[in-house]
Parts: sequence; structure tokens; C-alpha cells
Amino acid sequence: MILPDEPNRRASFTDYPTLKGRNVIVVQTKAQRMGMYLMGQALFSARLALARGAKSVRSILLCTAPDSVLLPLLKDFPEVEVWVYDEKSGTCRRAVAA
Repeated sequence: MILPDEPNRRASFTDYPTLKGRNVIVVQTKAQRMGMYLMGQALFSARLALARGAKSVRSILLCTAPDSVLLPLLKDFPEVEVWVYDEKSGTCRRAVAA
């Protein structure tokens, strides 16, 4: 979890006991193809942050390959972004459903 408006440092739960009113970025990652488990983690971690009162949530799903069947299912959830890491170039690109 990243709190982009807070000081740039490693923090613990005791530093920020509530997400109420905060902007939140959650990151879920696997060094493999996007799958149902990772997609669910990205979707529900965003929903959990919103349920805890976050002002805004951006959920990043980072994987090594998108799934052409699952990716379109996220169109109704704009807070979830799928990013694909290319090991050869060391770069990431955002995956968008066709």
C-alpha cells in the first residue's frame, strides 16, 4: 500500500491507523501471467480501501503477461490498472483490453 500524499518513507500501521480521507495506491504483483487470484486481489484490495474510507484508490496489478479473457472484465473497474513487466527490456507498459 502506498499513501502518495504522506511523507516518503516506510511506515507501519501505527503511523496511519486509518485510511479515512487519504488517497491510496494498492499494488498486487506476481512474476507470472495475470490470473483470477491476482485479479481478485487487485479488485478487492481496492474495494477494501474504499470501505475503510479512502478518498481515492488506485489499484495496480503488475504481472508478466495479461490475459485476453480476464482483462476485458476489468473495464467496469477503472480503479484497477493492469501493468505488464517485460523482463528483457526492464520496462512496464499498461495493458488495455482490445
